Amino acid sequence: SCFSALLCHKSGGLISPGQVEDELIVTADPMSPVAEAFRKLRTNLWFASVDKPLRTLLITSPGSGEGKSMVTANLGASMAQAGAKAVVVDADLRRPRIHRLFRLHSRGGLTQSLLEGTTDGRLQSSERVEGLVVLPAGERPPNPTEMVSSKKMQTLLEHLADQADVVLIDSPPVLPVADASVLAKEVDGVLLVVEVGRTRQEAARQAVESLQRVGANIVGVVLNKVPARGRGYYRHYYGYYYDHYYREDGRRGRTGQRWRGLPLRRRSGEGSEEA
Repeated sequence: SCFSALLCHKSGGLISPGQVEDELIVTADPMSPVAEAFRKLRTNLWFASVDKPLRTLLITSPGSGEGKSMVTANLGASMAQAGAKAVVVDADLRRPRIHRLFRLHSRGGLTQSLLEGTTDGRLQSSERVEGLVVLPAGERPPNPTEMVSSKKMQTLLEHLADQADVVLIDSPPVLPVADASVLAKEVDGVLLVVEVGRTRQEAARQAVESLQRVGANIVGVVLNKVPARGRGYYRHYYGYYYDHYYREDGRRGRTGQRWRGLPLRRRSGEGSEEA
């Protein structure tokens, strides 16, 4: 049930380095193409989970700096705006960023919750998004992999899933460390974020294979920073990406078959198509 989501930017980008407050695009610029892309991503995820609801969703990437934290924050905000009770958990105990995106303090957080064995009391309400609560990472521990793979972490995620409609978990990237692979076994689905022009094909393939080896349910792929060059470019890149990254059995290669996911374009009426 994989699908593709495109997060587009114009020349020069919609997000400037250092402007952390602008990275929560769905609230800072709700009418932008990027905000609309997150609403489409939200809808695609709901359709992808008709048979089995995605109560816990891990967002990760092959390497660092590819936009996974930004995607986690905006997707959580978009779901809350649609009326879902959403929880965003920053499980990246190595380079946490979620608290900055939501302008929250980082004291306590996930690290302290795991040390104390508690499942509430460390959540923070987001003043930027009504109905959204956040569990920041907290202090950086010396043993992050052991902490996220602990029984206390499983218990905490189960408790949050019981209390909310959806729990979004930002994790470290797949390839440098084992944290994401450990967490992927404990969640309902995994969303992989790759950045156009930055993520190498081989790195993406290795990330998918690493997640598949632990039995992860990869529900979708987000293409971040796709240049806004018109529909023809999207059609070309979409076809190239799925032909060369995946086969229907999950392995790399060309199949000559259309990807069995949500189409990038669909007919909305006689003689017309919409993205």
